[in-house]
Amino acid sequence: MPSYTAKDGETLADIAIRECGLVNLASILSDAQNKALFTLRPDQVLHEGDIVALPEREAGTKEEKLEPEMINEFETDRPEPNLVLQILDRSRKPRAGVKYQLILQDGRDIKSETDGDGKLQAGIPYEQSTVSLAIGQVKRTLAIGQLKSGFSVEGIQARLNNLGYEAGLVDGNMGLATSAAIRRFQKDNGLNETSEVTEALWNKLREVYGE
Repeated sequence: MPSYTAKDGETLADIAIRECGLVNLASILSDAQNKALFTLRPDQVLHEGDIVALPEREAGTKEEKLEPEMINEFETDRPEPNLVLQILDRSRKPRAGVKYQLILQDGRDIKSETDGDGKLQAGIPYEQSTVSLAIGQVKRTLAIGQLKSGFSVEGIQARLNNLGYEAGLVDGNMGLATSAAIRRFQKDNGLNETSEVTEALWNKLREVYGE
């Protein structure tokens, strides 16, 4: 079984995806060679020099390397990204039918109301770095950025935060706030309440988030 020497602050989830294409962390956590390490690091955030035993890369995964001296051109469709927000009341219940206004940097505005789940969705051009959201007398300026794509702790943190689960900083670290947010999301969506990053969590999060 291969091993990996961690750098300070790396998370098990990111290492598993990068090194062996693994989404479910159970096989790593249950390995006898890793028992002492994850007893010491229960939050799965590793320190410089920690050694993790990893399974072989899953069958069907593929690595492709680009030649450094070659120019590689790719064409892809680039639709306007959706801004998706869920508006909650003080008891964390969705506010359906709430009228809102989004004001873009060029002065254009988008007026609509939240759907039955309290969500607003809008197509925001890529060049926008901020957008103003007005609901009644309340106005907020939102920073617009692309969520990290693919399965990653950062991507999960950002999506949980946007859905109101308060996962803490989007820093890729599986801290207490992120673990608690994952457990709340799992409970709300009928998943096993493990507080762990799993394929089932990622698939349900993408389904709920709308991507």
